[in-house]
Amino acid sequence: MLLSTLAAEPPAQQSKLPFKSKFTLKWPGKPSEDSQILKTNDGEEKHYSAMFADKQPEGAVVYSAFVIEYPEKALKGTTPKEMLAAYVFAFQKEETSRKEIEHGKNKHPGLDITSKSAKFFGRKVVVMVQPRLYEIAVTAKNEGALKTKEVLAFFDSFKVEE
Repeated sequence: MLLSTLAAEPPAQQSKLPFKSKFTLKWPGKPSEDSQILKTNDGEEKHYSAMFADKQPEGAVVYSAFVIEYPEKALKGTTPKEMLAAYVFAFQKEETSRKEIEHGKNKHPGLDITSKSAKFFGRKVVVMVQPRLYEIAVTAKNEGALKTKEVLAFFDSFKVEE
C-alpha cells in the first residue's frame, strides 16, 4: 500500500471548505472530505470531516478525521479537559482503554482511546486545541488491523498547525 502525505484539506478543495482544518495526516489513500457551518445559540460552530476506507480481504479499515471549531461563547467557563470529557462521554461503555496524552510542542490535552463494539474495534485520538477539538480514528473488524504499519503511521503523522 502506497502512503501519501496529504494535508487534511488539499489545495483543490480549499475554496469549497468554509474554514481551514489546520492539521495534517498521512492518509493511506485520498480521503473524501466535507465541512459545514452550523448556527447555534452560541454562534457559528464549524465542522470538518474526512474519511478513507481501505478495503482489505478481512474487511474494510476505516480512517477518519473530525474537527469542530467551537464559537468563543460556547467555551467560556469550560476547560479543555472538560470539553474532551464531554465529547467522549457517550461512548465510554465501549472503551477498552483510555490514556491521557499531551499533543504537540505546546502539550495540548488529549485522549488516546481504544474501544470494542459488537462488531468493530477502534482507536481514536482526541485533542483540544482551543477553540478546536480534533479527533482522528481508525475502525476495523479485526483488532490486529489497528496495529499495522499503515494505521500506526496514520496516528504518528497527526500534527496540529500551531
